[in-house]
Formats: sequence, structure tokens, C-alpha cells
Amino acid sequence: MPLRTRRWNDPGQTDDGWRILICRYRPRGLPKGKETWDEWRRELGPSPELLAAFHGKRGARPLSWSEYWKRYLAEMGAQSSAVDELARRIEAGETITLLCSSACTDPAHCHRTLLKGLIEERMRDADRSSNDSASSASKAGKRGRGTQRGGGTMALWFFQRTAPGDIRRIPLPSMQRFLAGERALRHDGDGYVRCIGMALELRNRKPSAVRRVWFSKIRVGGDGRVDPEHRARVVREAGARQHGHGRVVQAAHRFAERRLAHLAEWRPEESDLQALRNAVNGRAGKEMI
Repeated sequence: MPLRTRRWNDPGQTDDGWRILICRYRPRGLPKGKETWDEWRRELGPSPELLAAFHGKRGARPLSWSEYWKRYLAEMGAQSSAVDELARRIEAGETITLLCSSACTDPAHCHRTLLKGLIEERMRDADRSSNDSASSASKAGKRGRGTQRGGGTMALWFFQRTAPGDIRRIPLPSMQRFLAGERALRHDGDGYVRCIGMALELRNRKPSAVRRVWFSKIRVGGDGRVDPEHRARVVREAGARQHGHGRVVQAAHRFAERRLAHLAEWRPEESDLQALRNAVNGRAGKEMI
């Protein structure tokens, strides 16, 4: 199952996937350039009141582990949508690693393990619900939820080229926030973030057919956020296509139509294509591209 847990300061592994910090507070004194996570979800950490009670601050008796985990799970009841989101992302094939405090040396007594169990429980519930729905739909001659084509579910995947021959998967919600200027991504040395988009069909949560692949590059500022002048600049350059240069991505997908039209293309190296093959074929369990 592509759901793992570590401390934020543990050495990263190549199979960590998307690393999410789930601490209420950001590690003190750590420069932004040395962050080891891709996303910070502070709402998935214990509340300040629960942390204070657990450590016995203000002269109170420290909470026992059994008291702590009961209160933490109760707090997570108000974060059902966030937990469900992570469960759906993992069900769709994304690998996620939950990162906790460097002080949490015992995984068995850390909220990262409690959250992992909660997400896995949601995934099991979703599987049971999906099976029940599929059975009912079969009897009624109806389709299940999601965008369907030929019995499969259509999905949109994104990867970022971080270096030649090195790519990483980016969740669709995170890509949306990046393109909207709400989050940053590191460029790969020349002020551009190079992305690979894929429209593909999923069966049993695995790729069964690749419908379209495109390679787009987005100019970013020093803070890693989309340059607000990028779209206008590329649109102007697109007019030069008739002179043999200035290529533009035209992506046929609802999200792509809103955010990805008129992104400049980039030409991948063979090592980039091989990394993409490894990622997609490895997930599918067969040769897809």
C-alpha cells in the first residue's frame, strides 16, 4: 500500500512519493530552502490544546497514550474531508508519506501512525462501498461514479521533471494550486517548472490505457510561484508558430482547458521518457508506453 510514515528529518527515500508534513507547528529554525516536505497539512496534527495536555504543560498531569489517541481521533472527526481526500489520492495510485516531528522517535506512540490507520480504514470503507455500488449498478444496468469510458475511469496525472531523467508525481489538487499561484514548485535550474501531463484510463485503480501525453513548461519567479506574465508572454509567442517556432500546448480536458491551454512545450530527453515509462508501467504492472 503506497502510504508510509517517517519523521520530517529522516533521510528521504526514492519511493516516498508525495511527502506531507502533518505537524501543527513548522519545525523551528529550518530555512524554507531546506524543507523536506512537499505539502504542509497542519490541520492533521494534534491541536495546540491537545499537545499541551499530552506534555503536561501548565502544571497539569501529562496525558496517557490511551487518553491522547482517543482525543486525537476525536479531533480528526472534524477533518473527515481531509482524511477522505488522502484516502482517494492513495486509491488513485499516488504514494504518500506522512511526516511527523523529529522528536517522535517511537512510531507506535505517534499521531502519524494513528492518522495512517485512519486513512487505511477510510480506504477499506470505500472499497466495501464501491463493491456494493458495483453490485447494485450491475443489477440496474447503471454506471458507477466517476468519468467513465469503455468501463474505465478517466483520470489526469501530472509529473514534474526535477532533473534530467528524474520525475516525481504531483497530485492534481497540488497542480491546480500551483497553476493558480497558490503554491510553489522548484524550477529545475532555468526559471521554468517542466511538467508532464497525462490523460489516461484506470481500471481497478491501475492505468489501462494512455489517451494523451503533453509536456509543458511554466515560468516561475524566485519564490517558485507561477510568473503572472507567463501566460501573456507565451500567448504572444504563440503567434510566431506560423514562422516555425513558438509551440503551444492545447490540452483537451476540462481542467486543462481552464489552466493548461497556451503553456509552452519542452522537448523531453530520452532519460525523461524512460523515467515516465518506469513510473506508468510500474504502476500498471505491464508495458503501457
